[in-house]
Amino acid sequence: MEQEQVLWKKFYVWKAGRTNGAHSKIVQKLEDIGHTEVDSPEDCDYLLGFCPVASRVGTDITEALNNKPLHKPVILVVMHHTHEIHRAVGKSSRQVDDPDVCLTVDCLFYDGTLLNCSLNDNMWADIQNHFGVTQGSDLLTRIVNLHKPVILVVMHHTHEIHRAVGKSSRQVDDPDVCLTVDCLFYDGTLLNCSLNDNMWADIQNHFGVTQCARDTSHVSSSSERKKKMLRGKKLFIFEAGNTNGAHRQIVERLKDVGQAEVNALNECDYLLVFCPVVSRVGTDIGEALDNMPRGKPVILVVMHPTFNPYYVVAESRRQVTNPNVRLTVDCLFRDGKLLNSKLNNKMWNEIEIFLEVSTLQVLLFGTIKYLMNPRVLGIAALTAVVIYVYFNRPEIKKKIGLWWKVYIILDYFETCRMNYLLLLEAVQLHKVKNNYLIFFPKSLALGKKFYVFVAGKTNGAHHFIVRKMISFGQREVKTSPDECDYILVFCPVVSRVGTDITDALSKLPCDKPAILVVMHHTFNIDYVAGESRRQVDNPHVRLTVDCLFYEDKLLNSNQNEIMWHEVKKFLRVSPPTQLSPCQNFKNCWIMPLVVVILILALLVILVIFLKR
Repeated sequence: MEQEQVLWKKFYVWKAGRTNGAHSKIVQKLEDIGHTEVDSPEDCDYLLGFCPVASRVGTDITEALNNKPLHKPVILVVMHHTHEIHRAVGKSSRQVDDPDVCLTVDCLFYDGTLLNCSLNDNMWADIQNHFGVTQGSDLLTRIVNLHKPVILVVMHHTHEIHRAVGKSSRQVDDPDVCLTVDCLFYDGTLLNCSLNDNMWADIQNHFGVTQCARDTSHVSSSSERKKKMLRGKKLFIFEAGNTNGAHRQIVERLKDVGQAEVNALNECDYLLVFCPVVSRVGTDIGEALDNMPRGKPVILVVMHPTFNPYYVVAESRRQVTNPNVRLTVDCLFRDGKLLNSKLNNKMWNEIEIFLEVSTLQVLLFGTIKYLMNPRVLGIAALTAVVIYVYFNRPEIKKKIGLWWKVYIILDYFETCRMNYLLLLEAVQLHKVKNNYLIFFPKSLALGKKFYVFVAGKTNGAHHFIVRKMISFGQREVKTSPDECDYILVFCPVVSRVGTDITDALSKLPCDKPAILVVMHHTFNIDYVAGESRRQVDNPHVRLTVDCLFYEDKLLNSNQNEIMWHEVKKFLRVSPPTQLSPCQNFKNCWIMPLVVVILILALLVILVIFLKR
């Protein structure tokens, strides 16, 4: 029988009921390990039967086997329709007495999709064991059929740069794999860690790259970057479509960091091309680059219309082959405005790094914009007139009285407050290269007081998160949501993630900013949850994180560590990277210090003036 199993490669799919397409995932997995689906039962080596349970398990299995096409070996998959990932089902193999059935497994599915649960993992493990397929061979079956040399990079998702991982090469026994390396990554970026350095060194050693060649490559890439850098500050705007004015935010932002817009093409140093996507990205980019003026370096901004700030787009730079295009970035916009999104922050960061915009430039031009505000100029002129009259016209000085002094003081402080906000608006979006805000992050607008809203049954597991938030310096408000600064929403998943999130957000007690914690019930610490933030389009939700819990406790898992990392980063509990005291002062306190000095200086002048 073992010899027969080794030779089984061709299977025929036979369905005994309606699966809503959920069986196709299993079919795909079998094809991934080298098996082939055939169109006729006569041509197959074995039958792959799917039996969705519609009434009683034993009855449905008997009816299914009575209707099987031929007397050939059968692998029977009994499918239980449910949304509960922890549903306990009896072994259906006890209900089977047909001698043609050599393997019976159970699985859970819901609405055309297999659930991510331990029962389904066991099902696939049983099928693999039946065919003698190991975990390592299952991982590589998609590429080993090519019989080419393989370099395998095993990627571990974590934010911990010192995380210890075992050598994955010990798990690989395929002769085609000539090198196996490990690396750490988080949120689409490789971490700056020793493990990744070792990975790259191993790859270079494998190809015989010497240290001299590495240094030459580094110098070459550095010179290439310098060639791509733009010379000059003058930009000319070219719109390849209708942006509803959203592109003006980008233009004004560039002006704030020292760039200048010109109206004549021959006067500019580079083109700033805006390409709103209306059909397909590649087609629209091609038309935009064909119609733009020639002979100048180009920064291309591809604009994607959407209301979802978490909309995921492929990097448009891959669609660009024009040598004049020095930088291609993507952004999201809607109704004439850029969205407050991670992608747009990334766009700003790339543009500012490309244009070599420094923190000093942002500080300088932000301060100039602050001082050139009409309200600032107005209060300065009024103060100058009052001081002149006060010291040079004693007859008017006697008529001023106490109320005039009080009015000056109140107007002074109100003006300082308004202009302070204007100054923050000018500079708060600027990011340093480590991707966090220099001065005043968005999270500070939330305040410190939160109200807990539980949208389902957590078995008390959410209390641990609440206590942790309090340890971060936050305060829980238990009386009324009207007294809080933001809402801490707990959404345990009981059916589908998107549906549960929508239901939870529709029941929020008030229209205040929210931090949403999506809680996945599982005992598997390695359970991989999709990013729930992609399911959220509510503008009140400032942060969405996922966590794993079982019964009444949070699991000690990598997913929960990522949640805490994102929460602490959002609340500015600790910076994502360690900075020296000098760097920390420079990055976090320059702007507040400048503003405080300006206010104190004016206050001293005002006090001296009022005491005379």
